[in-house]
Amino acid sequence: MSDNLVPKRNGRLKKVLGWFALFLIGAVVVVALLFTLFPKTFNMDRISRFFSYLGRENDEDFGLIAYDANATNDYAAFADGMLVGSSGGLTLFDISGGSIAVAQGSLPEPIVECCDKLGVCYSPGSSYLAGVTSDGEIVFDQNLQGTVTDADLNGDGWFCCLTLESGAKSAATVYNPSQEACFRLSSRTQYLNVCAVSPNGGCIAVVGLGELDSAFRSVLTVLRTDEALQDLDGKDSSALRLDLGNEVVYDMKFLSDERFCVVGQTKLRFYDVSGSLLSEQSYAEGSLRDFDFGSGFLIAAFRRNQGGDDYTLTAFDPTGAELGSAELTDHLRNVSAAGNNLAVLTDQGIELYNSKLQRYNQSGTAFAATAVLARPDGTAFLVGNSRTRLYVP
Repeated sequence: MSDNLVPKRNGRLKKVLGWFALFLIGAVVVVALLFTLFPKTFNMDRISRFFSYLGRENDEDFGLIAYDANATNDYAAFADGMLVGSSGGLTLFDISGGSIAVAQGSLPEPIVECCDKLGVCYSPGSSYLAGVTSDGEIVFDQNLQGTVTDADLNGDGWFCCLTLESGAKSAATVYNPSQEACFRLSSRTQYLNVCAVSPNGGCIAVVGLGELDSAFRSVLTVLRTDEALQDLDGKDSSALRLDLGNEVVYDMKFLSDERFCVVGQTKLRFYDVSGSLLSEQSYAEGSLRDFDFGSGFLIAAFRRNQGGDDYTLTAFDPTGAELGSAELTDHLRNVSAAGNNLAVLTDQGIELYNSKLQRYNQSGTAFAATAVLARPDGTAFLVGNSRTRLYVP
């Protein structure tokens, strides 16, 4: 009798497990749809913020960071707090406003860049370089051989720096995530003014200023860092060179291991390391108002006409394909991206979006902020002249 019951029991168990599996699949599909269709309500960052802050954002002093006012200051959200680059150096503050680390040096026009574990500060025209880890350890506090023209820090901690040095018009140095110089080259014929290093450190891209028929030209060069190359002008290297014409290049960034974006005066260009042009976006009759780089995407704010305050926000993936867009009709102050989130500051307040430009929060209060800094958890810093306040949606 018991031997006859075993197949029946197994059959019932299989049915129960089958229905349970179908239920789990259905639940996952429903949850995925809710998160996709209603990003404002169903947002993992929002859940994380609830447990991380637990109402502390309502405390008067929580998330309030004070510093000396200076028109040339530059800022970046970093670790649990923020970095402030000033004419006198770099300071790391925690979320409560306490000073964790200070590197002192001459930075007349400071520019701050950071990734998850490293923040750096440099100033075009100055030889001083400052750097600090998320733990507060000072790792760069030095004067370089020449004056800095540009630098790039990628999300994995690889750092590239361009300098003007004696004996050559420009030099490029790549540092690995341990802050060790691992690649270096010089250029005798071009002034290098923009650089970018790939996430894995395998490639760098540099833009140099050349001349043809008494006209200025921008030349893009892509190089492998595992190739011993002393001189950018060497003819035996595998370096790839592309003529960008008389385009002024504002910035470059690798958005993946093999794809990077060139932000120019008149258009955006997206390339792979083989030199293939994947996509380009002309500014047409408008202009580029502001831009920033998130985790594998570019956010660009285009002013649709020169005389008004009508803007289009567009997010692009590493190939130049559009991830999403949004329209603004208020005067735009700046945009900022971090992780998969971005923040927009206008005269009317702050708006928060995901990388597909789905808005999940909007506030008419900006606390007299002059700039906004997005944070990976979906919060943002509202930056003022002498203090910054954390905004938790």
